[in-house]
Amino acid sequence: MVQESFKDNAEIKLVPPMERLVKDWNKTEIPVEIKGMYIRHIADVDTIDQSFKIAIGYDMMWPATNEDINSWKANDVEFKPAFIPNFEFPNAKEETMERRALVNGNPFTIQEVDGKHFNFLRTLVYLTCVERLELHSFPFDIQEISVTLDMSFAPVEKAMFVPGRGAFPKPDENELATGVSESIMSSADFNVPLVTLNRQYCTVPDFDIERCVVQFKSACYGGEEYMGEDAFRWSQVTMRIQLKRKAAGYLYRIGLYNLLLAYASVCAFAMNPVDDLGDRIGFLITLILSSVAFQYIVAQYLPNVSYMTVLDQYTFLVFFLICVLMGVVSYIGSASMTEEKRIELDRVCLYTYLISLTILQVFFCIYGLIRRRIMMTHLQMGELELYKLNYNPAIDSVINVTKSGLLKESTKPMKFSDTSAFVSFAGSVEDS
Repeated sequence: MVQESFKDNAEIKLVPPMERLVKDWNKTEIPVEIKGMYIRHIADVDTIDQSFKIAIGYDMMWPATNEDINSWKANDVEFKPAFIPNFEFPNAKEETMERRALVNGNPFTIQEVDGKHFNFLRTLVYLTCVERLELHSFPFDIQEISVTLDMSFAPVEKAMFVPGRGAFPKPDENELATGVSESIMSSADFNVPLVTLNRQYCTVPDFDIERCVVQFKSACYGGEEYMGEDAFRWSQVTMRIQLKRKAAGYLYRIGLYNLLLAYASVCAFAMNPVDDLGDRIGFLITLILSSVAFQYIVAQYLPNVSYMTVLDQYTFLVFFLICVLMGVVSYIGSASMTEEKRIELDRVCLYTYLISLTILQVFFCIYGLIRRRIMMTHLQMGELELYKLNYNPAIDSVINVTKSGLLKESTKPMKFSDTSAFVSFAGSVEDS
């Protein structure tokens, strides 16, 4: 929650996240209830572009005023509520939004729930979202793709998003017996789905969709924490969908070929270390070039990252061993020594190389299994842990460019015939 950033300010009272949300909920004028979120499909999880496409339907309901009720009863076809939630998606680079028409052709209607009237709206959104993917563990990685929904710049006192009915735990037996609950929401309709995802229409062939984590929270602008209660301007809903990469395909197409390539280099020892030295070196150079070509194949599945993935490390080690082998056989074939000693040294090199290759394969299998198990722990994390995992304050914090004064060009005399009027400032970049 945003409140964690208040720790440096002793004057601001810290409250647990749930208590913060409930407090805002009680004082907000219009609680916009997310009745349900329907993920129509997820597609094009692009590791190179670090983006994905998703279609989501949001069912929202909020209290209807007497004016809304009268207007709806008078003409339900052209009915439009006095207040309509205005929201946006900060991490979307492309979006198409449409309000889904109901039976009468009007996307707005009024429903009665627990004896109270609520405005109802279903909005379908098609998004292309940006997401920085963590690929150190590729191809054993688990990715979190996120969709953030903001109540656009509305103060929390005016409106905020709240969970749908049934999102909170059941009331105690006394509440159920008396039919009176102190919970904010009704005690009816418990355990209703908050998010529905149909895997059948998801085209993410490289991943298995494992889990979805949703967080409702009050948010504020970075740098305004000192304002305390007044800093909370809008409500936010974050949905993180966790995807487990299918590693088998990459291991077959790249790892297995690297394995065969590495053991094929042993064939160099079938040639005479002196008479066939040129053929030995030419054969190993061909294998080295093949290893480099595989590196380019791996690069097709990855963005231009500054670090080496697990599969990169394995390919590099195979490349390194073949290069070392080429240097050793060159020395054996060209050094001045007896034939018996040359044959013995060549045999020792063969056995050492085979053992080194085998150790590399075993190490890679164990290391890959360990990386997969580490990544699987992400599926046990809550939203706060996932946020910390995917957010690095050093590189992800908000950047404010603050003016430090007028530049001389704005104040010194100029020929008005040559220059249009302007004002320019120098700026410094600061992390907030």
